[in-house]
Amino acid sequence: MANNMSSRQACHAARYVVARVLRGLFWCLKYTVILPLATMALMALFVLWKDNTTPGKLLVKEINFVRQTAPAGQFPVSECWFSSSDSSGRSEIQDICHYRAADAADYVRETDRSLMQLVTALWATLALMYVSLAAITGKYPV
Repeated sequence: MANNMSSRQACHAARYVVARVLRGLFWCLKYTVILPLATMALMALFVLWKDNTTPGKLLVKEINFVRQTAPAGQFPVSECWFSSSDSSGRSEIQDICHYRAADAADYVRETDRSLMQLVTALWATLALMYVSLAAITGKYPV
């Protein structure tokens, strides 16, 4: 009988631990993935709706920019250098950017890199904001 009781208690303890771990994982998933992604989707919709812009209009705008900036068969890729001082000796950081003509693979690589940096930074900021708000308001997994 005593062996049966300790076995039951061990089973209850194991279920409790598993439940706590699962609640913690779902809490992390909610505040670091689901809420930031939903916010990013709503932000994209509101930006497009506010400016009366559609993805098609954005695509046409990008195609016209490429046609005006780069020669036929080439694509514009932005290059930026950072200067820490100017000719008067003042120490201020400046961006020096220009476009260079590149092939399609380089254009795709640069576009993917810049979009990934932007999305990652926005996602990290939103995840930090949601986790901080949850911690401040006391919404911990219980």
